[in-house]
Amino acid sequence: MHLLRHPRNAALLGLLFIAIVLAVFFLVAQLSVFLAESLAERGPADMGAASVIYGTPLASGSMIICLFLGFELALPCAALMAVLTTIIFQADFTLLIYFLINGTMAAYWIRNCRERKVFIKAGIDNPLFYRDNTMMLLGDAKKMTESIVKAM
Repeated sequence: MHLLRHPRNAALLGLLFIAIVLAVFFLVAQLSVFLAESLAERGPADMGAASVIYGTPLASGSMIICLFLGFELALPCAALMAVLTTIIFQADFTLLIYFLINGTMAAYWIRNCRERKVFIKAGIDNPLFYRDNTMMLLGDAKKMTESIVKAM
């Protein structure tokens, strides 16, 4: 604990934490690219690669940084993650805006939470998913919605 008492060491530990979070979430982005390509080729449902890309949980990286280091550091990290993830996915400007808004809003809504259990509770299962009259619908949102409307 003597390392944290010196402000310089605490700042270095903060930078190390940010670097680790960014590295983990870029690995998640790389994994999502692989998953998107695999599902687009031989997926179980008619699921496009964009469905997987937009489902990449990069907002949780901003939430973790905001929870442990503060909102002021989470915003630049959200912007950096948005830019670099757009480069990784070789995507256009709309994906950059999506991930930027996604990360910024995630950090904004968790900024006042000071207990780690609040972040953990955000991922708890919703009991509505397990009711008999509900069902999880997977696939390309536009195509699935069109098929539902056509069936009705």
